[in-house]
Amino acid sequence: MSGDNTTRVNNDKEYLINIINKAGSNEKVSAYTRLDFNKDFLIKASIKSESHDKKSSEKGQYGLMLGYSSFKYRKEQGWYAFRLGTGEENNILLSARNKNGSELFSKQLDNVRYYESDYTDIALQKKGGKIIFYLNGKEIYRNAATEASGGAVTFYAYDRQKAFMNNIEIFQPSKPTTEEVAEEKAIAQVITEEEEDVILEAVSNLEFDSGKSTLKASSIGSLNKMAEMMVRNTKFKVLLKGHTDSEGSDDVNLTLSQSRVDSVKKHLVSRGIEGGRIVALGYGDKQPIATNLTAEGRQRNRRVEFEIIQ
Repeated sequence: MSGDNTTRVNNDKEYLINIINKAGSNEKVSAYTRLDFNKDFLIKASIKSESHDKKSSEKGQYGLMLGYSSFKYRKEQGWYAFRLGTGEENNILLSARNKNGSELFSKQLDNVRYYESDYTDIALQKKGGKIIFYLNGKEIYRNAATEASGGAVTFYAYDRQKAFMNNIEIFQPSKPTTEEVAEEKAIAQVITEEEEDVILEAVSNLEFDSGKSTLKASSIGSLNKMAEMMVRNTKFKVLLKGHTDSEGSDDVNLTLSQSRVDSVKKHLVSRGIEGGRIVALGYGDKQPIATNLTAEGRQRNRRVEFEIIQ
């Protein structure tokens, strides 16, 4: 396990640790720092838990959670979680949920020994399209990674637990380019967090009839809210990127992905948005974010992404 070409990104290490260690036993505490989940990363932490209520039949849990979102550093949508269970048996739960809350995977590891009364070293790494979980320096599980633009690290404890952390190291590929920094600052100047939430809602609710480019009725309300917001704020443009699963031929999928983003653009234009403010591009099945071998994976790959541009 290594950070490869990554560099340590959090300069507030002591702050993160202190926030956790001041928590009460009945309090879930979060400590946040930014990450780009589209890039490889490595997070290593040393943690332990105390004060489990022995009279309760429930087992407490504590661990590390990585929240991610579909836009840069805005509005957590899902997570990767590494949870250590306390009680008579050591158990570990590894799980992830995607941006609409549905489960990507859940893996229960029973009787995997760790130091319940002492600090345990855990780590999560994204590498080569996989999320890899480590316990005391040894890999214990890996699963295909999901894609998202930004996120936060959360260390937590609940069920009458008091959690402690004595180390955390966060690594990410080298810092963004000058152009990337300038782009993020420029976007922040033209759109508020509330306006970005309106776009997030439109993305989350966007659905089409099967095999067609017809928008479902459930998509219209949030798209209309987005259109109203764009009428008020004319400082930015939107790039629509259409994607399909791998069912069907390349030509059919490319045509379908293009027709779907064209349908979204047509609806927004009908609500008063200038056509030049919306760029619509179809990519077919060439940019999957999940496996096409399962129904759940294919569903995740059938999507339209919204990107704010100038």
